[in-house]
Amino acid sequence: MPETKKKIWISISLIWVIMFMAFPFSIPQALNLPAKFIMTAGTAVLTVGILINLQRIKLNSSIVFIFLFQILTAFVYFFAHSDAAYINLLFQVVVPMILYIYFSNFMKLETLTGSFIKIMMVMGLLSSICFLLAVTINLPYYSAFKNPDGREAYNFIISFTNTLVDFGSAKFIRPAGYFDEPGTLAFYILIAILLNDLTINNKKFRIILMITGLFTFSIAFYLILAFYSLFYFSKKNFIRMFVGSLLISIIVFSVYLQLDSVNQNIIYGSSIGRLESIIDPASASDNYQADNRTDLIRTAIDAFVDSPLIGQGLSYASDEKSRFYGTFMSANFLGNFGIHGFFGGIIFSLHVFYYIFICFRKKNWLTVPQKSCLIYLLLLLQRPDYIGGVLTYVSVTLLILTSLNFKNVTKNIDYNRSL
Repeated sequence: MPETKKKIWISISLIWVIMFMAFPFSIPQALNLPAKFIMTAGTAVLTVGILINLQRIKLNSSIVFIFLFQILTAFVYFFAHSDAAYINLLFQVVVPMILYIYFSNFMKLETLTGSFIKIMMVMGLLSSICFLLAVTINLPYYSAFKNPDGREAYNFIISFTNTLVDFGSAKFIRPAGYFDEPGTLAFYILIAILLNDLTINNKKFRIILMITGLFTFSIAFYLILAFYSLFYFSKKNFIRMFVGSLLISIIVFSVYLQLDSVNQNIIYGSSIGRLESIIDPASASDNYQADNRTDLIRTAIDAFVDSPLIGQGLSYASDEKSRFYGTFMSANFLGNFGIHGFFGGIIFSLHVFYYIFICFRKKNWLTVPQKSCLIYLLLLLQRPDYIGGVLTYVSVTLLILTSLNFKNVTKNIDYNRSL
């Protein structure tokens, strides 16, 4: 292996090790790893590499400004709320900023985006295999562990899941890859599809990502994939996707019919019942509820009205002195404003606003970057987790850079330019 390729391979591996140790991955919890130590050590190595080559560093000034502004805001909020959780958030912005500085100067953009696409594709394939093995041969899980949010999860080695129904002779699972939950895997598979469209445009990769995403049984994934097909698919390709989805549905339904009524209700609640509860929340039972966020939105609005400028702070749910102690207002866009207030909600969302600006600043309509941005905004309606999390920031940064240099990305042309 040539020295240059070896260095790139080591750099990519180190970047992914750092990201694997951070939310929304559950690898540290499943394997009981010292995540903070590994992240700190890995980030320190990259920082040393940056400092040694400081004279050759070239950056997108807008992206750096956003990172620094958010770091400063997190520091100010630490004092404003006397909330140590903002120090944690500060580091969740510092780490992706260092990753951005490193990969944008020491490797081609296509190298990291390519690794992102392939890693999500591999996770999707392994998750699909895990589902099929669980259904057909009752694949046993290796261990159980607690996700970062405290929920029970199961390690099948080739995939994790937090949704498992054991029928005795078979298991029904919603595979999550190495993430905390299936919806997260579905989210990042869609991000990988968007990055594929913006860069290498590999049709085989796109099809694999789409098919494997179906096995997450994420209602949002199905709906957004249908919307995506309207943007990109010809009539012929749309029919192919429909036929493929129909075949998978027939196979799953055939297995479903072999179950008793109790287990059928459980499976129903993890799939169609979730969609039913979106359309008619009153129909939802304890067995199945989709991501009905009505109560979350109400709580977020109340929290914003109570403290419109700086919000309730990150630790609102665990602070017994907080009016919103024991409540939950995340998982919806307004939650960020309830937690951080008007100023924090805007500032901590700047990277998303910048991405929107980059895509729609030109008068052209429905270019690939614009289509990708619209689909990403739909994703945020279902999973608005764009504040905090190393992979979260890296994903948006990659979408920004690939949109800035659409069609030029494989040549690595001038992706450090700003406005």
